Amino acid sequence: MSETVSIPARERIIAAYLEQLKTMPYQKIKVSSLIKCAGVNRSTFYLYFENTDDLLECITEELQQKIAVEPPFPVTDAVSLEQYANVMFDLAREIHPKATLLCGENGDMAIAYRLAEAVKEQLTAAKEAAGITDAAVGNCLNMALPSLSFYFITGGVHEAAENLAPLVMEIEYDRMHSMLANVSMLLAKRKNGSPFFHYDLLCAYVKLDANDENAYRNVTVTQLLATAGISRTEFYKYHKNIGDFFDAFENASVYCALYWLASFFKCGWPDEADLDGFIRHNDVKVSIGKFFTHGRITAYFPKILNLVFRFVNGVAPGGLTEEKMLSLSYYVTVFAYAICTYLIGMSDYASLQKTFAYLQTVRGKYGV
Repeated sequence: MSETVSIPARERIIAAYLEQLKTMPYQKIKVSSLIKCAGVNRSTFYLYFENTDDLLECITEELQQKIAVEPPFPVTDAVSLEQYANVMFDLAREIHPKATLLCGENGDMAIAYRLAEAVKEQLTAAKEAAGITDAAVGNCLNMALPSLSFYFITGGVHEAAENLAPLVMEIEYDRMHSMLANVSMLLAKRKNGSPFFHYDLLCAYVKLDANDENAYRNVTVTQLLATAGISRTEFYKYHKNIGDFFDAFENASVYCALYWLASFFKCGWPDEADLDGFIRHNDVKVSIGKFFTHGRITAYFPKILNLVFRFVNGVAPGGLTEEKMLSLSYYVTVFAYAICTYLIGMSDYASLQKTFAYLQTVRGKYGV
């Protein structure tokens, strides 16, 4: 306790922590490595922080305080509320480099939701104080949470388009094929094996699932293989177990459904017959919908947002700048949410088409 503590010492400790987050999961960062990197002794560290968890909490709270500011002007209507939101979004850009480290691959993704929630709470309080009851404004605030949290979590989406284009084109999508055919092609690429093998498995699963309202993930390997006419030896060449099969099916289904729909940003929106042809059968739609309605939407919504951003980034001239990415985040969330609700039967084709028409005007506004 003999060392005189200075503000620069605290800043050096924080800087050392953020630097280590670039290459190391936050759970593995040690006090010993931090004090060495920061050039301070152990007693200095403990004058500021109890441990590394407390350090992470302190950084998070400081970012929350910076992003959730009181209105710098009176908020009396929807227009002034939007201006207030823009003030916060400008602050979000400022803290984005730090937030990406805290919430990204080596950080804690839950922090992203805390930061976004701080913004939402401030905006909601201002809305209620102003007596704004417009439902559209309320919907915007509800969508702010996933949009902003996704923005904080992802750090590299706004790279140049040529760097991400290969990620977008993982497989060739055939718009004349059904969704299961496209999923089968993707699984063949990811898991190896023939697309026909994976197609037979998927068709068998959909058939079993559709015949039992509660069958989701209760289908056994024995049932699946008997229905598909496939041997256990063949199945275990490509899937570790039945859970691995479900995970692969769900991931590939999300990927294919999203990119098939998003591809119409280039080629024009499909009519209802096109969509029916892609889904091919209501049983498929029911099965895809089940993994959303069984709580999987929480796990898959960030994935869907990520895929939409990757697609938009790939087709936007020069890629998405950080400013454009944040500006588009709300609209990308709207599109992803519309797809999710369509897949689980909460919305119809007309609603999906209306959302797409709205987003077309946004594309023009931002030059995407």
